[in-house]
Amino acid sequence: MNNIQYDSVSDVVGWQLRLRWTVTPGNDLFVVYTHNWLDDPVLGSADGDDDGYGVSIGYREVNHTPLEFRLSIDHIALNDADTSDTTMDVSFQYELSNRFKILGGIQFGGDENIFRAGVRYYLQTGE
Repeated sequence: MNNIQYDSVSDVVGWQLRLRWTVTPGNDLFVVYTHNWLDDPVLGSADGDDDGYGVSIGYREVNHTPLEFRLSIDHIALNDADTSDTTMDVSFQYELSNRFKILGGIQFGGDENIFRAGVRYYLQTGE
């Protein structure tokens, strides 16, 4: 999958490329490349130092319904600050029903570890 999007609030243009290989049903390996321009290059205001990219390489398992497990190594580099960071992310999603899920995870690396928890609720569509 490949997409381009523009955020009018932050003037960020972003491009994302996703590659997924299904090893066996329910077991996927993936690579995601993201590139962002912090100014709008379409209007000619982009500065070469204001861009950055990210790469994620990971594994996703959904064999144990209702539990989904994900492990990834993520690298982010920002050209304007000449900085980069590599982290490891472990996360899960537990499906309570077709419309309600519980999410959690931890990201290791950088200056601190980040813990995440949340819920996801899918609104009913007009079908």
